[in-house]
Amino acid sequence: MTNIPKLCEKFKANYEFFLTGCDSMRRSGAWDRDENGDMDTYYSEDLVSVIIRLVAADGDVTEDEAAFMEDSFGMEYTPEELSDFYEACAYELDEENDAIFADTLATLNSLNPRLAEAYKFLVSTACEIILDSDIKPEEDLNIVKHVYDLMQ
Repeated sequence: MTNIPKLCEKFKANYEFFLTGCDSMRRSGAWDRDENGDMDTYYSEDLVSVIIRLVAADGDVTEDEAAFMEDSFGMEYTPEELSDFYEACAYELDEENDAIFADTLATLNSLNPRLAEAYKFLVSTACEIILDSDIKPEEDLNIVKHVYDLMQ
């Protein structure tokens, strides 16, 4: 088992790097804030939706997964509340979200390939954390593989 706290620290450091990159894109004018809103908010919401889907995919949200969501995004939920949150918005986080994720990643790649790689790294690190946090990680492998396929 990997050291989850170290992975979480790696995630947070890279998340800060990503948000700084979003801010640079906004300042350069490459991101149309009037049309798309704040870039960091746009991609943070997309990232959270992907991660929540990964966390809840197996039907069991662990304490480590809930702690990761709180520490990384300020989402103060118990595992049960996080599971309920997923169930309440599952229609927005299902396979239709795959197209949205692929589009947001393609848009980011067209704007700044380095920032797109940073985003992929965040998703990959989140996948590692989630697999290491699960009681039965084999149940999450299919959804994680699916997300990796979307990032190709």
